[in-house]
Amino acid sequence: ISKSNWGHDIMIVEVYASVVYIAVFGGIMFGRVSKPTLTMFFSDRALVKQGRSPQDAGQSLHIRILNERPENSWLDVSASVSAVVKAQGHHRVIPLKLAEERSHVLHVTWTLVHPIDDSSPLSGLDGKDQTTDLVAVIALISGTDQVFGSTMHATHTYYTNDILFNRDFVDVLEYASDKLIVHTEKL
Repeated sequence: ISKSNWGHDIMIVEVYASVVYIAVFGGIMFGRVSKPTLTMFFSDRALVKQGRSPQDAGQSLHIRILNERPENSWLDVSASVSAVVKAQGHHRVIPLKLAEERSHVLHVTWTLVHPIDDSSPLSGLDGKDQTTDLVAVIALISGTDQVFGSTMHATHTYYTNDILFNRDFVDVLEYASDKLIVHTEKL
């Protein structure tokens, strides 16, 4: 135990510096490990089927997106889908028009729908002809994580063998007595 004021003053400065150091270092470490993790999943396959709805006779491309943690929604979500096609020895990326490109909240699932018309690069795609110029379909979503407030991005590429025809997605949601169960294995 020090008998002078200098000893007490030095000890006070050391204690204060160590508390500040621990607080700053702890905050930095917490910031590094508490980053938001991506919880969005894309369907393994993209589907081309007749119509967006039973009343629609045309074909459309369907891609399903699933939020694994519905209690952690994405806000102000935007989506884009592009086709990569071979043209004159080069690959071109052509944006595809979506029925809905924005959603205010992505809580559980969202199906991106591209109506295939004569102006679509997917026009004439039937699953039987393997000589198509289509190389891949790329889906991208971005939005704000509700908890952390940070911008999140997710992307998935569907090659021609990942596109199925005349199929439907199965239901991935199950409503229990007091909670929603999401079956990611059915995606």
